[in-house]
Amino acid sequence: MFSDERFGFSGRYNAFGDGPKFVCGVDVIAAKGKDCLVYSVGSNNRIEFETAVHDAMGCDIHVFDPTVAKNDFIGGHISTFYQWRLGIDGRREGKSVETIMKELGHVNRKIDILKIDCEGCEYDVMPVLFDQMAEGKIAIDQILIEMHTVCGRRNAKDIKDLFAGVDKAKMRIFHKERNNWGCDGYKCVEYAFVSESFLSEANKAIVCPTSNLKLPFLDSGESTIEGTTNATSVLRRHKKRITSKVTGDIPKTLSRSETDVNT
Repeated sequence: MFSDERFGFSGRYNAFGDGPKFVCGVDVIAAKGKDCLVYSVGSNNRIEFETAVHDAMGCDIHVFDPTVAKNDFIGGHISTFYQWRLGIDGRREGKSVETIMKELGHVNRKIDILKIDCEGCEYDVMPVLFDQMAEGKIAIDQILIEMHTVCGRRNAKDIKDLFAGVDKAKMRIFHKERNNWGCDGYKCVEYAFVSESFLSEANKAIVCPTSNLKLPFLDSGESTIEGTTNATSVLRRHKKRITSKVTGDIPKTLSRSETDVNT
């Protein structure tokens, strides 16, 4: 049971098309203010997602895209832009997430959301990143990634290895869908992963919210609620906006029961 919404438009709950991403626990992240950190890899000068993050959560946003000239980037008023390529250090001028964090002075910070649309680089970058997360070197709460079919370059083992890394890093799928708007309508799948620790935090905020956490699905006059009883009654009245469980076919390596993630 957690808040799950398509995020990336001027208003909440109404974002569609190629660009918005699913985010878990928006209001939990928003409560951190400027302390929340978002990395957005792959822009193509579309800033719907970054605009929503800025307006609803007020996070520190960093955007990376080697295909957009710095002077042409249109999101400089809400984020910091780098013409850097996410990749393997030293290969095709790529930089790993670890190197980027070091160069930006973020070594001891947690990345609240890592959004990646890098046209196939995920198969090179993510297994290494997941290993570093499993070793405790890098902390990331959510990874929103568009996975691509790269004909002639990838096989089932590449995909299996990536999902094995997800499991090793103790992340879980909370949403997935085919990208019907881009990638010719069938060549890409959007996956949203959340860490077990943040999933627990988001669950707790929904079931037992504190008096200072404002929840957007509350009616007028119910801007804050206290206690489990009130939270339960509110959830019943607003159940259409709360996802009751993780849905979809979960790869075998990710089949751990949701009940293992305790609030």
